[in-house]
Amino acid sequence: MEGYRYVDSTWAYKPTKPVIDDEPIYEGIPKGLHNPNEGIWQACDVRRYAYWSVFAGSCGHTYGHNAIMQFY
Repeated sequence: MEGYRYVDSTWAYKPTKPVIDDEPIYEGIPKGLHNPNEGIWQACDVRRYAYWSVFAGSCGHTYGHNAIMQFY
């Protein structure tokens, strides 16, 4: 499920608190994780998820990249 739906659903909780999308998709990682035929997440995909998250009402978004995640 897209992250913006999780962000949007938090508006129902009381009291209302800030939400950060801290585990979105990672650029350069396979979309299916275990199925290389599904392609790789690209920079445009990461930006789309960031926009969705912020427009849904989050107060922030984190960025992830395969090279960072692998520490090389």
